[in-house]
Amino acid sequence: MSKRAANPKATAEERVREIVRQFPENGLKQVLSSEGNVRDLLALLKARKEKPAAFAQRLGETVAKLRELAGPEQLRKVELFSYVEGLVYHSRGENEHQVLRRRIDEAPGGDRLEVDMVRRTMADVLMDKGRLAERLEDRKRTLVEQLQDRWGPLPEQTAQAIEATQDAEQIRAWLRRFATANDLASVGIVSQP
Repeated sequence: MSKRAANPKATAEERVREIVRQFPENGLKQVLSSEGNVRDLLALLKARKEKPAAFAQRLGETVAKLRELAGPEQLRKVELFSYVEGLVYHSRGENEHQVLRRRIDEAPGGDRLEVDMVRRTMADVLMDKGRLAERLEDRKRTLVEQLQDRWGPLPEQTAQAIEATQDAEQIRAWLRRFATANDLASVGIVSQP
């Protein structure tokens, strides 16, 4: 009888080490540098075709182990959560997503911020930036329209200063000052000589 067959745990650990060695030198290899992490993720991956209750159970166990990561492994934990979330999203039915996400949220040692960070996709971030930029442009347009309605065409320097501003708070301040201003200069958009 071979040494490998006599000790299945040693065989599994050797296989995990081999998998880690085969990853290219990138962030994923660093994320999966702990054999325990790989083993847990592989067990979850293997369970992806199981019945909902069995998968949910395995998911809860995996998430509980991931939550134990601390200190310098904190960033690794967030990365691993993103892989788990992706696995749930892509390999389980849409009708299970809510229940499985609740299982992730309720796992022991939960930090809601970590999970929320993972669930927020890059598309969400870009959409938020787009909304902020759109709101800023709307406020600029409102300011220009209000100034023109009250005092006519704007001096080029004032129009350029408004257009160049990327500070939403500055635009709000000008809009507030506009409400009580007696003239364009008192809005304070450009310095008067």
